[in-house]
Amino acid sequence: GYHYLHPNNVIITNVDADNVVSDYYYGYVSVRAPRISANATHELSPSSVTESISSDYGIYNNGNAPLRIDSVKFNDDYLFTTTEFPLVINDYQSANLNISCNKDSEGEIKGTMRIYSNDPISGLLMVKVLGSRYEPNELQIDNEDITSMKYLDVLVNLDNYSELTAIQADFSFPSEYYTLSN
Repeated sequence: GYHYLHPNNVIITNVDADNVVSDYYYGYVSVRAPRISANATHELSPSSVTESISSDYGIYNNGNAPLRIDSVKFNDDYLFTTTEFPLVINDYQSANLNISCNKDSEGEIKGTMRIYSNDPISGLLMVKVLGSRYEPNELQIDNEDITSMKYLDVLVNLDNYSELTAIQADFSFPSEYYTLSN
């Protein structure tokens, strides 16, 4: 940033030690520095425990010197990045960090990502990483085209990850088109 210099009590002397100041001027010093800017929270989409997911996290350099991301650390082993370091982001530019998750149990994700950079003010940026993981248990009805008053077979597919003890589903049919039987 810019830092203004205001000279005070200026004295310029000659060999006779006379003050020969005719005038003096204000000035400034421009310190070129990177400035990291990013969201304090990153939300991962809900995802299945059977798959690894990835998401991009945007980082901006609002400074007038290159920003260097030296490393990224997570507090949980199931969170990680595939981005290579150091990552250099030029003045007033942006880049994405890849955040991945391979948590193999159901539940919430509440992690912390620590970004280490050469920003002189915010060299360590802490980011909350949130999301949820679920066990995929899916019920799917196959689509069927029939004419009215004809026998209807409903094919139900179940793809389950969890051990199941029961399944229950209610279906509604327009009664004017079908006769239902047990």
